[in-house]
Amino acid sequence: RRLAILGQRDAVRQILTNLLDNAIKYGPTGQTVRISAHEDDGTIRIQVDDQGPGIPEESREVIWEPYRRLSRDVDSHRPGSGVGLAVVRALTEGLGGRAWVEDAPHGGARFVIQLPAAEAAPASAEESTGIGTRAEEKPVGAHPAH
Repeated sequence: RRLAILGQRDAVRQILTNLLDNAIKYGPTGQTVRISAHEDDGTIRIQVDDQGPGIPEESREVIWEPYRRLSRDVDSHRPGSGVGLAVVRALTEGLGGRAWVEDAPHGGARFVIQLPAAEAAPASAEESTGIGTRAEEKPVGAHPAH
């Protein structure tokens, strides 16, 4: 089965780019970053798991605020302004979805994006890019389910 998200291609691309950038930035060298997606009751749930230090439970809402970084990261060598996750949440909510963070099963953080599902795009040349196009809101990321 193929998965398709109802949303704008550039918005979904920016969401994934920001999540992957954070996973790489805050995880240890040589870590495995796992991306998975599955359909869940009319939505597509995308998960990005890293092997970094995780997000303390008391900070799981403030990290989505613009210009907010965890105190442990403010003076670190990691560059960043604290807008990446704010953009992820704003774009996700703009597409009718939700974004949150939880513990990854093997340590680190799991960032979860839940977006409205669209009908899977038919097989075509467009699928080779992983992005279908239809109407104003486009199903994007038609990929095999895991």
